[in-house]
Parts: sequence; structure tokens; C-alpha cells
Amino acid sequence: EAGTCSRVRALPSLWLGLASLALAMQASAGSHLWRFSEFYSSPDKQIQFIEMQEIGGSNSETAIQDHWYATDSFNQSHSQLLGSPLPFGTANKKFLVGSESYAALPGVPAPDYVVPDGIIEPSGDTIVWWFYQTLTIPTEAMPSNGTTSLHVVDPANPGLGFITALNSPTNFAGETGTIVLPIMRALHRKYGPLGGIHVDAHADVNDDMFGEKITHGTPFRRAAEEGLFNDDASIHVGIRGPLYSREDLNNDAELGFKVVHCDELQDHGVDYVVKRIRDRVKDNPLYLSIDIDVLDPAHAPGTGTPEIAGMTSRELVNIIRGLKGLNLIAADIVEVAPAYDHAEITSLAAATIAFEMINLIAFNRDAKTG
Repeated sequence: EAGTCSRVRALPSLWLGLASLALAMQASAGSHLWRFSEFYSSPDKQIQFIEMQEIGGSNSETAIQDHWYATDSFNQSHSQLLGSPLPFGTANKKFLVGSESYAALPGVPAPDYVVPDGIIEPSGDTIVWWFYQTLTIPTEAMPSNGTTSLHVVDPANPGLGFITALNSPTNFAGETGTIVLPIMRALHRKYGPLGGIHVDAHADVNDDMFGEKITHGTPFRRAAEEGLFNDDASIHVGIRGPLYSREDLNNDAELGFKVVHCDELQDHGVDYVVKRIRDRVKDNPLYLSIDIDVLDPAHAPGTGTPEIAGMTSRELVNIIRGLKGLNLIAADIVEVAPAYDHAEITSLAAATIAFEMINLIAFNRDAKTG
């Protein structure tokens, strides 16, 4: 619905409210085509962003002036001016308003506007967005766990509603590995301890990274501490590159993982690796997690932590196909960072890997049901 503002209503008890942002466009009447696409805040209100999208194909809306955001409706007393005009033609583009802490993260897309931390304010009851669109977000739709964000299903048709999905853009420089922990928690509630195949250049068993306990480098340690996986049926595949300390490999073994290093694939081939995996995981309910950086950067340049001397895409696809018949119940593919990609090589690899995993799950379910 076209309008002069976008309004978010939330109850005082809601953990995550939305602050307001006013952006007045230099454009002819009736050509205000920007729509919301995503909102995110970490629990401590430090890492935050708001993403908007031009959905009408107009290049004219490049200048933004007299713009502010505030934390309560129709009130500019608590406001922050944004900066210079958008630096690009706007047709079908998105732009990003990010907090200072978000902008300081290594490798994230540079926000078009950087504002102080706290642009999303959890104490707001009624928030007004002055941005050519009326949008009411129901209280129950607002994410409150700090790892997901609120996405508008179709910015061109806001009446279709919202979904809660993984935070982005590019999940904070490829830090999508954090999705593993909540997925394993959910699966554990249904299946009990899981077998795990973790295909990655890195073991992701650090105790912390940059002072944080839950990051893309720590999920398998947290999962081990919570007893989420079967430590007799879990394995890392493709590990290579530098270590953080001499104790990394010992710590990994103590957590219950066996390791197939990438050099073993080079020395013995795909069939050897597949046998190691199958002998390890047996018939246990199985979760497969693939980090795209297990591939050599020649095959997947678009990722946050590339490591040379990795797998080829052919080797990875054939390893996945070698898992046919195992009790695979869920899988993911993470760490794709389009900002670093070239000619969509990484995106194509990830999409193909996802397709292979879906086929594998479908085959295994068909085999069970006859």
C-alpha cells in the first residue's frame, strides 16, 4: 500500500522492536518505489542493519536528503541524520543502513549509511518509518534470538507478510556457520544424538572467536558440550590450512571427532574418503554440514575464509553421492559470500551441492518408504 510512512507496532514486552528511519527521496510524485526487505539486530543491539530495495526499476532515486530516524512515532527529537546520497543508479538495487558495530565487522558489505549502534530499539511500542510505504509488522513475527532476521516475503507485495530467516547480508562476512548449532538442537529434540559429517577446511571447534562463544568458528564445540551429536559417529572431512594453536587437533579428538584431512583425499582418492565416512557414521541419524570453503578457491572464491589446496567441485559432488543409502535426515551448505564471488562460480557450486543433497535425502526417504 502506498503511503507516507511505514508503521511497526510492537508490545512493550517484545524483545526486538524497530527504530524508525526517515528517508525523503528526490523523485517525481508517484515514483517512490522503495520497499523494506529485511531487518536485523543482535541481542545486545550492537550489530544491526536495515535493508531496503527499489522494486520498480527506476534509476532516478539516487539522492536522499532531509532524512533521519527516530525511536518513537512522529517524533524527531531523538534523531540521526544519514549521510551523502546513494552512490549508484537505484533500479532494482538494495541499499543497506548498518550500525557502526556492523560496519566494523571484517568483510561485511559496506553499508550505504553507517549510523550509531541502536538503530533498532527494543523499547519502542509504536515505530513509524517515513518511507513511502505503510507496513504493519505483527508482534509474533519479530525475531528475538539474535541469529535470525525478519524478511519481507515480497517487497513489491507487502501484504504477503513476513518470514524469519537467517541473518544477512552475506551473514556477516560468511559467518553462516552459526546456523549449525540451532539446527542440531532442533534435530536432537526429535532424533537424539546425531551422527555428523562436517565437510570443511576448518574444524570449527574453537572455544571462542573475537571474544564471542557463538560464531562460525565455534558451533561444533558448543554442540559437543551440549551432547548434540554421537561422538562415535561424527567426522570432519577436508580439513587443511593453519591452526590457531598446537592443541587444536588434540581438542578436536577429545570432542569425539575423527578427521579426514584434505591431503588424504589427494593421496587415496574419493572412494577412500567415502569408506572412511561410511565406516564412521554407520546407520545413525545423520546431519551433513558443508562449508563451501572446503573447495579450493579456484572452485569457490566467494567465501570469507578461503584456504588453498582444497577439494575440486567434482571430488565434493562424488563424495556426496557416495553417501547414498545412509540415514541422512538434514543437511546445509554455508559460508557463501557473493560479495567475493567471481562470475557466480561459488553460487553455482553451492546451488549444485544443495541440489545433490536434496536428491540424496529424497532417495533415502523413498528407500525407507518403498
